[in-house]
Amino acid sequence: MSISQHLVEHAILGVLSVGKTFTTLADLGAASAASFPKGTVVHVGPDSFGQYAEWYTNGVRWRPRSGILAMKNTSGSVSDTTSTEQDVYSVVIPASLIGPNDEIYIEHFWQWPNSATNKTVRVKFGGTTIGGTTATTSASGRGTSRIYMRGGKSVEIYSNSTSSLGWAEGNVSGSAPIVAAIDTNSDITVNATAQWGTSGAGSNLITLERIAIGVKYQY
Repeated sequence: MSISQHLVEHAILGVLSVGKTFTTLADLGAASAASFPKGTVVHVGPDSFGQYAEWYTNGVRWRPRSGILAMKNTSGSVSDTTSTEQDVYSVVIPASLIGPNDEIYIEHFWQWPNSATNKTVRVKFGGTTIGGTTATTSASGRGTSRIYMRGGKSVEIYSNSTSSLGWAEGNVSGSAPIVAAIDTNSDITVNATAQWGTSGAGSNLITLERIAIGVKYQY
């Protein structure tokens, strides 16, 4: 029995059929989801723990089973040796994995020294800041920054990036939302950055403890 016959037979029985394994998100993004029978499951990985992420095709696009596209659960820091904005985390999301009505969300958790020195953290989507806050006398913060696709691959809406990352649901803002034209027909880089207001001896750190990038979709 050929592989295609095997997949079709499983689809008729209502069983999601396992296809192939891709090493990276970029490899998955380069493979046409429409070339696999609808319902076919593929794996991406392994990660550093030997685990694989599951994706499936709906006949048109790849969809993640968990909704998480990328995650970093180990800390990364920026010291105060410079006051220049620096990347703490960066990942490229293949263009084919972002749809015209998707919501992309970035969950992030930080800590920093409780001092009067400005500590600025930002989240960027395709080079555009979609969330940011400047902290002084606090010691940590967490938030979820969201960007919503609006019926196209180059139309988005998101909260004004100067709004505080509030760290709680239900917060309001005095700033109107921003309508953007970030082109997701090309691969998109998601960054988390940190910046000190003034430079120092290098003994102080802004630390990104965890970040996860996910996608929600209509169907």
